[in-house]
Amino acid sequence: MFVLPNPDYRRHPKFAFPDESSEASREADGLSLFLPAFTRSYESWLKVGYPDYGSDTPSGQPVLDEIQRDGVALLTVPAELKARMADATAATFAGIEESIRAFAGRPKFRHMNVMFERSEHGPLYKVVNQALDAIGVYEVARGYLRTPVKIRKLFAQVNNQDETARRYGPIDDDGLPALKTDYWHIDSDVWPCLKVLIYMSEVGPEQGPMRYVPGTHKVLTSFELIARKTNDTLKLPVPLFVSLPDAFRVHALFGPYLNGDEPEALAMLSKERVLCGPGKDVVLFDNNGVHRGGFVRSGSRHIIQCLFEPA
Repeated sequence: MFVLPNPDYRRHPKFAFPDESSEASREADGLSLFLPAFTRSYESWLKVGYPDYGSDTPSGQPVLDEIQRDGVALLTVPAELKARMADATAATFAGIEESIRAFAGRPKFRHMNVMFERSEHGPLYKVVNQALDAIGVYEVARGYLRTPVKIRKLFAQVNNQDETARRYGPIDDDGLPALKTDYWHIDSDVWPCLKVLIYMSEVGPEQGPMRYVPGTHKVLTSFELIARKTNDTLKLPVPLFVSLPDAFRVHALFGPYLNGDEPEALAMLSKERVLCGPGKDVVLFDNNGVHRGGFVRSGSRHIIQCLFEPA
């Protein structure tokens, strides 16, 4: 069983700050912001509960069994539906590529990620919905989450060789930056914890495919899971975050602040799965598991992100 490594945030250069107030004062200020948000999210999570991991009772549905066991599965969109998605998204992806080219310096996430407004992209929502239904995503979600879901939002995201170099530096032959743990994270959304990525360009090892550490979707206690998500959403000022008690000083995005040689990190690196393969263009995953993606060595990676809500 994995244990997620927790960086020593107090010693990391990014979290250094002038000591202008007492530790007790900073802790009190941090807790006054953290605890209400944590309590709301924790109560929400306890109402929905953990997903149905089903470890002792295989469902007979291979994809559901795979999600329950590993937290991730690869699927394929029917060609006709994929072609319709491509027609509906080509202009958006071209615009994002241009935005990245035009930005001087290190691109921000907003330069690479754009929401498809339902009012403007109704046909896209319709065809993505058809595709997810056709390949059994909704059936799997119903079994895993114990309730039906529907599409909440769709986003376009582009990662390319240029922005990767500007953000992470050289990418090695294994597809990783110099800091081997960089960008490891879990998502901040509390529920539903299933998410879909659809590769809209050809994605192989060179195009920054998503990476996932199988099994990490069920290693965190409810307490630690929600503490991490709370900090990811709150974005407390550095002095307040580092002054939180140890149990609360955890974050959803933790990979950039590791050394990369921690025993827990090495164990996860040895098990990390690169999610691409011939004909495979859909990643269905539990976003409470450790994942990352977008380290592009050649060309571009165009994806549609699908976020869900209760149906």
